[in-house]
Amino acid sequence: MVIILYFRKVGDETATWKEKDMNYGISMKNKKSIVNVVVVCGQTGAGSSTIAKLLAKKLRYRHFSAGDYFKKFGSGKNQTEKALKFHQMKESQDPKFHRILDKIQVKEAKKGSVVIDSKLGIYFLKSMSGIFKVWIKADRTVRIKRFAERDNSTIEASRKRLNEKERDEHELYKKIYGFDIYSQKKDADLVIDTSVKMPDELTDEIIRIFRGCKKP
Repeated sequence: MVIILYFRKVGDETATWKEKDMNYGISMKNKKSIVNVVVVCGQTGAGSSTIAKLLAKKLRYRHFSAGDYFKKFGSGKNQTEKALKFHQMKESQDPKFHRILDKIQVKEAKKGSVVIDSKLGIYFLKSMSGIFKVWIKADRTVRIKRFAERDNSTIEASRKRLNEKERDEHELYKKIYGFDIYSQKKDADLVIDTSVKMPDELTDEIIRIFRGCKKP
């Protein structure tokens, strides 16, 4: 039995979920399926990879990262440089390369009991049953600071890298798929803002809501 959720923004869009003081409205419908796949997408630098790994660990699900798959083809001294290098490679512009990864994501989702961390995960899996879709966001200043801490670089250098990475990603996916990747937010079952709370706390909140979806 699937419980399909949609969240209607009522107050500020935060990660907090309280039954008696909700930031989101909720509507449920039952369908004949099982919710056992979590797909995590989000803004660059918002922490979707961190959240996805924690979710997989705490749920004891498999973890599949499209980003890790891409980074195998890039080179650089840190994660950001590897991602930027990949987007500059000829292979990154080849639709065939991306279609292969698209099929892998769908295949992994069909196996069930998996957390999928992917820039286009919501787009490709939204029509499948049994999928709980999470969108991760954060204030831009927070994302820049995280880039600086992760890559051991200055704020200005990190701002430049974030701008470059977002531009490259948006241009690439717009060219191949014809849509803005950030538009996936509207199809998410849950939107989480990671600007303030720690990943562990946010992950626990996501799991609580996700497990609520699994109940008949």
